[in-house]
Amino acid sequence: MGEFDSRIALTYIDGTGIERAPSAAALTAINTALAAASPIPLGATAAERAGQVATPKRHGWGVFMALSALRRTESPDHGLGDLSGLAELGEIVAGLGGSVIATLPLCATRPDEASPYSPLTRRFFDERWVDPDWIAYHLGVGAPTTRSAVADDLADTEHAYRATRTALAELFATDAVDSVLPAWRRQHPEVEQWARFKVAAALYGWDPRAWSDELSAAVRTAAVSPTAAAPAAAVSPSDFGITETLVAFEAFCQWAAQTQLAWLHERLIDLGVSLYLDLPVGVSAASYDVWEHPEWFATTMSIGAPPDRFFPDGQNWGLRPINPNAAAANDHAYLRECLEAHMAVCSMLRIDHVMGLHRLFWVPDGAADGDGTYVASDAERQWDIVCELAAAHDVMIVGEDVGNVPDETRRAMRDRGIAGLFLGQDELRDPFRLARPVPAGAVASLNTHDLPSFAGWFETSGLRGHAMVARDHVLVELAASGASVVLVSEQDLALDPRRFNLPGSVGGTNWRFRSVLTLDELRNGAHVGGDARRILSNLDAWRTTPRGSWPPNTPPALDHHDLRSLHDGTHARLADRFGLHPTFARGMVGCSAAVWAPHARSVVVAGDFDGWSGTPLRQHGESGVWDGFVAAAVLGDRYKLRIETADGRWLDKIDPFGRSFELPPGNAAIITASDPATDGAHDRWHDEGWMAQRAHRQRPGSPISIYEMHLGSWRYGSDGGPLSYRDLAPLLVEYCRELGFTHVEFMPVMEHPFGGSWGYHVTGFFAPTGRFGTPNEFAQLVDDLHRGGIGVILDWVPAHFPEDPHGLVDFDGQA
Repeated sequence: MGEFDSRIALTYIDGTGIERAPSAAALTAINTALAAASPIPLGATAAERAGQVATPKRHGWGVFMALSALRRTESPDHGLGDLSGLAELGEIVAGLGGSVIATLPLCATRPDEASPYSPLTRRFFDERWVDPDWIAYHLGVGAPTTRSAVADDLADTEHAYRATRTALAELFATDAVDSVLPAWRRQHPEVEQWARFKVAAALYGWDPRAWSDELSAAVRTAAVSPTAAAPAAAVSPSDFGITETLVAFEAFCQWAAQTQLAWLHERLIDLGVSLYLDLPVGVSAASYDVWEHPEWFATTMSIGAPPDRFFPDGQNWGLRPINPNAAAANDHAYLRECLEAHMAVCSMLRIDHVMGLHRLFWVPDGAADGDGTYVASDAERQWDIVCELAAAHDVMIVGEDVGNVPDETRRAMRDRGIAGLFLGQDELRDPFRLARPVPAGAVASLNTHDLPSFAGWFETSGLRGHAMVARDHVLVELAASGASVVLVSEQDLALDPRRFNLPGSVGGTNWRFRSVLTLDELRNGAHVGGDARRILSNLDAWRTTPRGSWPPNTPPALDHHDLRSLHDGTHARLADRFGLHPTFARGMVGCSAAVWAPHARSVVVAGDFDGWSGTPLRQHGESGVWDGFVAAAVLGDRYKLRIETADGRWLDKIDPFGRSFELPPGNAAIITASDPATDGAHDRWHDEGWMAQRAHRQRPGSPISIYEMHLGSWRYGSDGGPLSYRDLAPLLVEYCRELGFTHVEFMPVMEHPFGGSWGYHVTGFFAPTGRFGTPNEFAQLVDDLHRGGIGVILDWVPAHFPEDPHGLVDFDGQA
């Protein structure tokens, strides 16, 4: 095998972990494409490295909505949303406390192209997103004819393109245009060739590769860039019907797009809201950018992806990659232009497929989708440019780093303070557990446009419970994290199960679903808008709630009546108020927590729910009580109390009000339902008859015969061990009834560390020991005895406790 450019990976690891090598033909084709520009060694640059870092800002939370999906009302519209609708969404979100509006790329595409990720250019914006009424207002003229509506519930990109341009043409015909357009064209000479290109495309087709050399030369006439290909002949645009009037109209369309985008950006800033735009990874093979500068691109290659578990044959995205040798030679001029165009009109910018700054998977034209390899770029210099421009424009950069992203990309992002993505539904485990903490500074959401909506995903996830409960919890858990921004899509606000985009598929409903949540509904709280506003209100509350605290407008589990009766010694239900008890708080699944530790300096609850990192509780004045809300703590989680004493020692203690504990030698408490009869196979009490007669049967003077017993030694099973609560129940009922006992008295069944104490060395005063089963199974034993007419007496030992270090001894530094 001959010499290949050092940028080419001769082998690579695919998305399934398999090492692969491209065919010899593919390697040769890629090498030939790279050789079209003079190679520059990796790491070399044409300018000094800026070495700047883009520091993520804490923006709070926001809403993502594809502009194609946006609907203002239930009434039919022209087939798409527009920038005025995005401004209205920003006003609604700002009113609820939000600070980000995110959408998909707004780059110019073919009129019939629904995907925003296959643009004609990454430097100019599409006029289909413009609101002609806003342009009329800006020009000071009357509104144009209303854009004709479409009855279809799917986005209609072609109709919206035509309808918007028809309305803009009415405005272009007014004298007011002369007061703005000529000066703007002089300030933006780069728009002239783009305008001629659009005129030619409308006349001769949108694939410039099919144009004649003469037509291309005419469109290139007076090209702005000195590096552009020279005209093939002295031809005039007018020879091909490319008149000044048509060119001026296309320039006007671009003026309208850039002007309203700039206004939207400023309007949102005034509201305290950031506009979050998306820079797609590439342009289509038949794009303006490739046509204008073919020498900058690998024109016989496509960007794709290697085989993975979803696409075992690999992918070909039909996008042309930049030739990294050419890019290095001009110090990445094209990247600069793309970034500048977007950063001028946004506060946050997502770089699609951010690993492309390091390497891209190239597939030769005509090759099988997976027959390609990675080609490296000058990542260091490109990152420097990104950070330099981000600092100049005060823009927060976000890297789309999901999927098979190399470690070097994530290291580069971390070193420069670039925010990555965290996708909640990818990390969710049964029942409500994120597989890992949200990285500090990340942009967190449930999913992206390339993944199923939360409702659609939940249907096939195998998780228990209801999608609404799971969605609410995961969103507010993201909100309570250290993420810089938490985003929720309009689809997830409405629990819309439809798949907005299925990667690898073209046409059909891809990119075309309209939102089931209108702006009117979101503003007024009607229909699904009411639930959406509730969710956003919860997001806002949890973004500002310190860990361990109750969110705003949520009453804590303990009130002043509890504290007063505690100190008066009259509180009769302490076990229902202290310890950990499952509950909800503003959408968050978790537990209320309360501990009495009057001599403690601080109290923390640590457990499975937080990776044992600890959730701090707050002190209730001079009461000695510490309480709070423990987020994501669910039934079955283990936990301990970590108490800092007055002299600075940290002690690991069990919860004396815990309802269940690990078996020795473990000693962590286990979160259990407040009523154990509702937490397991035995789902409710069935002893109504006994309870109705209990007062009568146990009245003074009534005959009572009590059978006292020790559960652990009463009888043994076939394995030689003590019987479980479940196995013991029918035998004990029968035994007591045969011998005429009215009651059974259990020697202490409360949790205790030393079995030889027969339960008299209690540590868990409100927990039946786990030696014989679960609290639910103990409840079933009591229920069975009651239904058999047998009362139950418990031998409770609160007067003393053992000296085991995890128990009450030295609980808060004293005792």
